[in-house]
Amino acid sequence: MAPSHGIIWRRDPGRIFEAYARWAEGRGTAKAVIAYDTMWLSTEKMAHALLDGLAAGGYAARLFKLSVSDHSEIVKEILEAHAVLVGSPTINNGALPVVSSFLDELAGLRPGNKVGLTFGSYGWGGGALKVIEERLKAAKIELAAEPGPTVKWAPTPDDLRHCYDLGLEIAARIRD
Repeated sequence: MAPSHGIIWRRDPGRIFEAYARWAEGRGTAKAVIAYDTMWLSTEKMAHALLDGLAAGGYAARLFKLSVSDHSEIVKEILEAHAVLVGSPTINNGALPVVSSFLDELAGLRPGNKVGLTFGSYGWGGGALKVIEERLKAAKIELAAEPGPTVKWAPTPDDLRHCYDLGLEIAARIRD
C-alpha cells in the first residue's frame, strides 16, 4: 500500500523513520534559521546582523528571504535547527502577508524545543513583532527575548550592534 501523497521510500526506510523521530522530539543540530522579509531593507539589515552574531558565536545559520524562498525548504531546515528567528516590517499593524502565511504553516507544525526571536522595523506604528511573537508561541517555540529588536525607519549602527549581540547570545544559549 502506498500513501495518497508524498514519496514512497523504497530504500533505507529507517532513514526517514529516524528523521521523523528527531523532528517529533524537537532534536536539532547546531544551526539556526533566520526567515524574514523586508520592504525598504531595514529588516534585511537586521537579519544580516543577527546572522553575523550567530556565526561569530560559532553557530551555523541559514538566512531565508520569505518572498523568494521555498517555504518547504525553510520548514525542513527549521525541523533540524535549534533556533528560529523571524523578522518583518510592520504593515497595517501586522506582519507582511508572506511572513503571516509562513507563520501559519509553522504554527500548524508546532516544531517545539526551539529558541525563537522576532525582529523588525516600522514607520508610524509597530505591530508586526507582537503578531510574530504570538505565532511563534503557538508553534511551541520559546522566545529568547520579548520583545525582540525593533527599529523605527532604518537601523542605526547601535541597532545593528544590538542585533549582532543578540545573535551572539542566542548562539551561547543554544550551544549550552
